[in-house]
Amino acid sequence: MAFTTDLYMRMQWYDPRLAFNKLFRNYTKPIMMGSVFLEYLWRPDLFFTNSLSTTVYKDPMPNMLAIIYPDGKTVTSERISVRSMCLFDFVRFPMDNQSCAIKMESYTFDINNVIYRFRNASLANRGAEIIGRLEFSQFAGLATEDLEVRETVENFLVGDYSHLEIHLYFQRLTSAYIVTMYFPLNLAVVMSWVGFWVDRSAIQARAALTITNILIIITIALNTYTRLPQVAYVKAIDVAFAIAFFFVFGSLLEFSMVGHYGKKYDDKKRLAVNASAFIAAAGLANSGEGKQSRMSAIFSFKDRDDNAQKIDDISKYLFPISYTVVLIGYFCFYTFISEI
Repeated sequence: MAFTTDLYMRMQWYDPRLAFNKLFRNYTKPIMMGSVFLEYLWRPDLFFTNSLSTTVYKDPMPNMLAIIYPDGKTVTSERISVRSMCLFDFVRFPMDNQSCAIKMESYTFDINNVIYRFRNASLANRGAEIIGRLEFSQFAGLATEDLEVRETVENFLVGDYSHLEIHLYFQRLTSAYIVTMYFPLNLAVVMSWVGFWVDRSAIQARAALTITNILIIITIALNTYTRLPQVAYVKAIDVAFAIAFFFVFGSLLEFSMVGHYGKKYDDKKRLAVNASAFIAAAGLANSGEGKQSRMSAIFSFKDRDDNAQKIDDISKYLFPISYTVVLIGYFCFYTFISEI
């Protein structure tokens, strides 16, 4: 991923060669120069190590300024645009927090020649400041207190170089994902439970309800994944879709089991009716043998009917309770535990 930042980069250093307080004792004001004179000054060769491109604004003239004080203190200011690389971690998406950095160091001079420091890095402004508050469409706003600066030394084969980093921390806003993704996803799962209250003989209605919910989940997943970058690991949103699909598919298996036992019941009932008709036609309806055969057939298909009804009755409570427990564990894990 990449992000673009507009910076007012200000650097300050002392160059005794530019001091004029001894030559012009009565002149105490600083000298201000534009971009034309900057190429004649020595400046630290700071560059952005993780940048993809860096541009100095030139509307209508280059946005660069240099101020030279009588004691040789030199201050430069530039308005630049930096497009930097940032490795996003989508394991907890859409409940993730991201951290991006702007990295700077000297290209030529090692720490024996140039050492970079953030000005007032230990104070409240931390050496870097956000003008106002930055607002984003998918992340919470950023203020100066959301920044963190670091001063380190990078070791290379050619020497040790002073290194500066500005870290920006982004917290994703999840309200839109709850409304557009989690709510319809959970609603599809809940709708699949309606079949537990539909009569088992309404095969077409129960089958259509379950298959429709599976198609709804697939549609939501396709619409979500088209807006996400392709990564090679499992994200929180993948787990949410897997859980929803598992429970909806489980309701389809439940419907199949009920249909299986229901068909056995219908076959037994048909045999029992035929047996009763045969017994009545043979004149054995009132005999002991006829009564025993008829009662045996009736109890046999009654037992089958009880099994089918028991599956529906258990599913009415098992599916909602199980899904609620899994859902609570899912949000607790990706909200709290995975941050450790």
